[in-house]
Amino acid sequence: MVLRTGEQYLESISHRSKAEIFVMGKEVDDVTRNPFLKPSVMAFKATYDAAWEEDSKDLGRAWSPFINEEVNRFTHIHRSPEDLAAKVKLLRKISHKVGACFQRCVGFDALNTLYITTSIMAEKGRKDYYQRFVEYLKQVQKEDIALAGAMTDAKGIRTLKPHEQPHPDVYVKVNEVTKDGIYVSGAKANITGVAASEEIIVLPTRAMTKEDKDYAVAFSVPLDTEGVKIVVGRQLNDARRFEEGDIDGLPYFYNHEGLVIFDNVFVPMERVFMLGDWEFSGVLVEIFSAYHRQGYGGCKAGLADVIIGSASNLAKQNGVEKASHIQDKLTEAVFLTETMYAAGIAASLNAVKVGDAWWVNPMHANVTKHLV
Repeated sequence: MVLRTGEQYLESISHRSKAEIFVMGKEVDDVTRNPFLKPSVMAFKATYDAAWEEDSKDLGRAWSPFINEEVNRFTHIHRSPEDLAAKVKLLRKISHKVGACFQRCVGFDALNTLYITTSIMAEKGRKDYYQRFVEYLKQVQKEDIALAGAMTDAKGIRTLKPHEQPHPDVYVKVNEVTKDGIYVSGAKANITGVAASEEIIVLPTRAMTKEDKDYAVAFSVPLDTEGVKIVVGRQLNDARRFEEGDIDGLPYFYNHEGLVIFDNVFVPMERVFMLGDWEFSGVLVEIFSAYHRQGYGGCKAGLADVIIGSASNLAKQNGVEKASHIQDKLTEAVFLTETMYAAGIAASLNAVKVGDAWWVNPMHANVTKHLV
C-alpha cells in the first residue's frame, strides 16, 4: 500500500467498528458521517491528498531507507535539513487548502522524537527499544497509518509530580508488567484529531524523577484497543458543524480535541518504546517540543495567510482597502507571518544531526513558537 489516497483513508476509518468514541454524550458509529467529526476527518484527509496533488506531491512524499519505498511525509524520519524545511513548506501549503489544523503533525513529530530518543537509549545499552520502534516504524510507513500523538496528561494538581498526585490516574501510568506486555491506566487530555486517527502514540508529558518511573512510559496502540475511550471536547462555533454545504467552495474544515481514557489497557511489548526509563523522559520532551514548534512556522503561517486574505477581501467589500490604517495592519500581519515562517525554515536549515537523523535547531524553533 505505502502511499494511500484520501479516499482510501476514509474507507479505512469508516469501517472501524470497535473504537469507543463519544460526542456530546453519544457514542459515534462512523466518524466519516458524524456531522460533528466529519469536518475534522476531511481536514485529516487533506494530508493524504497532498501526496497526490500536483502542487504538493513533491513535498508530500519522501524516500524511506527503512522500507526502500516512497512514503507519505507524515510517516517519514527526517534525513537532512532539507527534509525538515520540506515539512515546513508542506504544512503551509496544506493550511492554505484546509484553513484549519489538519491534526496529523503531532503523530509525525512523535515518530521522529521516538526515533531519536530510542537511538540515544540504544547507545546507553537499551537496544531493544530502538529495535522495536524501527519495526513499528516500518509498519506505519507501509500502511500509511493515521497517527495521533498523545502527550498532555490530565495532570491534576499542577504543583505536584506524578507520583505525588492524590489520584494516580491523572498521569498515564503502568499498572502491571508481564512477559507479553504492559497494562496502563490514566488519561491524555486535549489530544488533537484523535477520533480521526487510526493509532495513538503515547509519550510522557514532562521530565520525571526516579519516584515517577511508573509514569515514564511510551507506547502505541490502535484506537479500537479494548479499554481505550475517546471523549471529544466542545469548541466555539460547534453548531456550524451540523450545517450542510460549503463555504466559498470549500467543505467545512475543523479540528477537534479529545480526552483519551486508558482503562487498564493492554499494550503488547513490541509496541512499548519506554518503560520506567525516567532519566530519558526530559530528553524526549525537549526533542518533541522543538520539532513541534518548528512545524508551527509552516501551519500557522498558512493559517495567517488565510486570515490576511480574508481581511483584505473584507476591506475591499467595505471600500476601505486604501485606508492607511487598514494597509498598515495588513502589512504588519504579512511581516509577522513571513517572519515566523522564516524562523521555521531557519530552525530546519540550521538543524542538528543526531545519529542518522536530524533534529531542529532548538533556539530557532522556540523563536518560531514565540512569534506564533
